[in-house]
Amino acid sequence: MRENMKYIAIALLPILVAACSSQPKQSTQTPPPVAGTAALVAPDATITPERKAYLAKKGYRVVQRQGKVVYCRTGASTGSLFRSETCLTEAQLEQEERGAREMGDWLRRNCALPQCS
Repeated sequence: MRENMKYIAIALLPILVAACSSQPKQSTQTPPPVAGTAALVAPDATITPERKAYLAKKGYRVVQRQGKVVYCRTGASTGSLFRSETCLTEAQLEQEERGAREMGDWLRRNCALPQCS
């Protein structure tokens, strides 16, 4: 039995090496844009004071980087003690907020625990 395992391992080794050495094909097509994201990007002049106050309350600050307006926040990521800066565009920030709202809605609709009612 032990000898058979040696032969199987020797037979599978070249297959494993060949599979690991090949590289995946790169797609030349660009993914389609997410619907409605183009309209979400707003220049700094159109950011309302209410929006700025909301973002400041969430810990973001408005920063100009490479000619673009981004929203940055410093904090430790989950499972880490190291603080890092995370910067998002308006579209990325809106997408995260939309995802959080959708997750909250989903939890409210699908929660079966007694604490949920």
